[in-house]
Amino acid sequence: MTLKNLLAVGLLTLCATACASGDASQAGRPGDDMTEDEIMAAMMELGQPGEAHAAFQESVGSWNTTMNIYTVPDAPPMTMTGTSELETIMGGRFLVEHYSSDFMGMPFEGMMTQGYDNLTERYFILWIDNMTTGYSLSHGERDEHGVIVAEGMMRDVRTPDGRPYKMVLTSKGKDAMFMEMFDYDESGMAFKTMDITYERK
Repeated sequence: MTLKNLLAVGLLTLCATACASGDASQAGRPGDDMTEDEIMAAMMELGQPGEAHAAFQESVGSWNTTMNIYTVPDAPPMTMTGTSELETIMGGRFLVEHYSSDFMGMPFEGMMTQGYDNLTERYFILWIDNMTTGYSLSHGERDEHGVIVAEGMMRDVRTPDGRPYKMVLTSKGKDAMFMEMFDYDESGMAFKTMDITYERK
């Protein structure tokens, strides 16, 4: 059996399980009237990288970074420099960033995975680093200017139940990028907590 056939069998098994799961009260869900061939065709189409994924290639490469952390309003930010390596994985479906710098005299490493889900037609951004055991996950869209705005919930020692935050990713051409992170105050007004300027090496 070829790899393609094995993949097809696996996807069909997944589809059959998903469609058959649940009780009678779930009957009439969208997609229940689809045949296995239609489900397979739809899944294969959704799994193909498209224009949004091709745009990830612009960010691939080695970068120098300057990070500003804003801890006190109207005060100078804490600034640190670092490096970042970006690559695409899974046939260009996902963009992965490996970030390195020093934070208060300690080595800091982070990894960000960015993707575009054809099913939901939304971007997602997942961040993990070597100073926590948790993660942050945000979802959003790209606007008419090519800026990705994604929102999610941040959990840390101060807010273990989570608080809303926003990430804004802006391309400045093939040799520069800019990332901003915002929290929200009690009135719902956004205020900047961090930004990173990327310059291609």
